[in-house]
Amino acid sequence: MLRKFLDQEMFRRVIKVYKDKNLPSETIDDTLRQRKTNSISPNETTNDEDLKEKDKIKKKKFKLELHNDQIFIDSINEFYVWIYSPTTIKQYIIGGLLVIGCIAVCLFPLWPTQVRTGVYYLSIILASLLGLLLSLAVIKYIIFAMIWFLTMGKIKFWLLPNLTEDVGFIESFIPLYIISIKTNDEKKKEMILNEQENEEKDISISQLKSIDDINEENKRQKLAEDGFEVLSKDELETK
Repeated sequence: MLRKFLDQEMFRRVIKVYKDKNLPSETIDDTLRQRKTNSISPNETTNDEDLKEKDKIKKKKFKLELHNDQIFIDSINEFYVWIYSPTTIKQYIIGGLLVIGCIAVCLFPLWPTQVRTGVYYLSIILASLLGLLLSLAVIKYIIFAMIWFLTMGKIKFWLLPNLTEDVGFIESFIPLYIISIKTNDEKKKEMILNEQENEEKDISISQLKSIDDINEENKRQKLAEDGFEVLSKDELETK
């Protein structure tokens, strides 16, 4: 049952890591466990030094880290942590505000006239801003395509390059534009890189062909060794 719980990530296997670097976590935990499990007879007496060391070890600060091997081992020397995420007060407050907001939106016809007119103008402003952003995104690509075609790919002009990127609202308008101009040296470098890529593709294709030929020859040799007669396509058609 516990193995199934571990597979469902209901609890995780962890390691105690002490903040004092001089104290290895594994040896400390093993010694503490052994002392707990070993029953002390009434005739035996514990030394004061052992008790002091035990108290010092208990007072050491530690943290729990996930174990690399998430498997369940039935041993007293292993540590496990239950994963429990309770509902916080903040979540209750946010849920209540959402419910109240939905009810308030449904009761929009009962709002005062001044509030309704304010919401109407606010919605128009927000819609116009959204339309402006979409139109800027389209204009950006139109300007880029026009300059790129007129300069035969030499100049790349991006108006508001971060407008459609995954950045903040203010960062999407910074920088205002970016211009990149290609020189003859850059064109030559691109030509050389393209030629190298084509050569690598040709080499890879030739290598694949050679590998196929080698495999076919090996198959024919095996068939010939087994006593089968190997025929080509032309010989099969004539026969």
